[in-house]
Amino acid sequence: MKRCIGGITLVATCVTVLLIMSTAAMAGQTGQSAPTKASWASSSAALRSRDFPRSSHPVAPSGTGIIRGTVVDYAGLPVRGAFLGWQWPMGGTRTDATGSYEMTDVPPLAGTGQLWMWPGGDYDPLYFCRGLTFLDPGPTTFDFWPGRLPLTIQRGGPWAGGSSVSVGLFGSNETSPDLQTVQPLTMGVADLFSGYAYALLGDYTSAVVTFHGGGWPSRRTEALEIQMPQGAPAVVQSGQTGVSLVADERDAARARVTRWASGARGSMVTMRLSNLRSGDAYKITGQSMNGGEPVKTFAMVTVPSPAPSAISLRVRVPAGVPTADKYNFFATRIGGHLDLVASYQVCAFSASRHSMARGESVKLRGRVPIIPSDSGPNNTMTLTLFKHAGVVGQPLTWQAAGWTKVTTIRTDFRYLNGRFSMPYLHPRRTTSYVIRFPRSFDPSWRGFTSVETVSVH
Repeated sequence: MKRCIGGITLVATCVTVLLIMSTAAMAGQTGQSAPTKASWASSSAALRSRDFPRSSHPVAPSGTGIIRGTVVDYAGLPVRGAFLGWQWPMGGTRTDATGSYEMTDVPPLAGTGQLWMWPGGDYDPLYFCRGLTFLDPGPTTFDFWPGRLPLTIQRGGPWAGGSSVSVGLFGSNETSPDLQTVQPLTMGVADLFSGYAYALLGDYTSAVVTFHGGGWPSRRTEALEIQMPQGAPAVVQSGQTGVSLVADERDAARARVTRWASGARGSMVTMRLSNLRSGDAYKITGQSMNGGEPVKTFAMVTVPSPAPSAISLRVRVPAGVPTADKYNFFATRIGGHLDLVASYQVCAFSASRHSMARGESVKLRGRVPIIPSDSGPNNTMTLTLFKHAGVVGQPLTWQAAGWTKVTTIRTDFRYLNGRFSMPYLHPRRTTSYVIRFPRSFDPSWRGFTSVETVSVH
């Protein structure tokens, strides 16, 4: 019997049906301990996600193959209602009361197949398997039964005081050469976290602990990669506890996009990397959260010796990114699995004219990030318009010190997408305008649009 291994776990907002997903916040949870019942069991009908892997088969090929197997929890008890699929995010099914599942119409794939499984609980891992072989007609059997690794995390970095954490394990075995398994944890307020990282059958060579705060993806993240003790792979066996892992947040590398990390597409922003190790090389890339355009490579960076306190890069948000999307800047360590992300909220804010005579009018309109299900009455958001004499940049403080409040306005509920339009204004001198928007719901954080300046002559 073949056993499926690997995965990626990330958490976000509810959706109404399987395979239709959006992004949301990681809420609190307690540390996991030895389960006494089926700890993955869930009656939730909503699939939650963060940064799911993409399918290598965007158009479903046809076939007559069958994939079947069982899903059980750490204690070996069947998991009812787990979600599975052979193509991300299509081709899904759910387990029955015995933890069994079956998928039909699967094409033959030799070493390129993929299989994902989500047990169904709000904070459960999503296991994602690559490099699989599917038989046609089959059946091909894949079972899911995790083991676990004791995990201790010492806090002491920028997120100390209430961060959430995702723990990723990386390795391989003969069934799935691309082996990943990641799960979310919540640090709470304690300085020391003790719990477990769950993973499916396989040999793991390293782990990445990523600290999140202020939304996902955050304006900044920090993460560290730790190798297995004595450089030997950690063997995870189904239903058993393996080698312990220890991580210290103070050793984490950090990435952030400065200031409010929000504004117009095409904006030039500064990406700041800090707490890096000398000699490490990073590839800097970018792509919008929704993946509507190709991945863009910005730079390759090698950390000199001695390592500086920080490395800053100027990067531009591509002009083609959709408004109200998030653009993710990635710093990926070459030769490892460390992957830092710093995100930028793409807003639209424009004036009907940028040069005008005194006494003429100008109209302002735009769009800000908004999650309709959590944005207030009629799915709208309250925005604040500020003005400042002359040509200036974004406010330095959330209170917009030095700026004058003009008015507040709500986004248009008819569109459910954060659009807004201001009444006509009649500036008497050259004036800069900016919109302040609140945090609506993860993954959106509070921020400002880019500044629009209207010259009056």
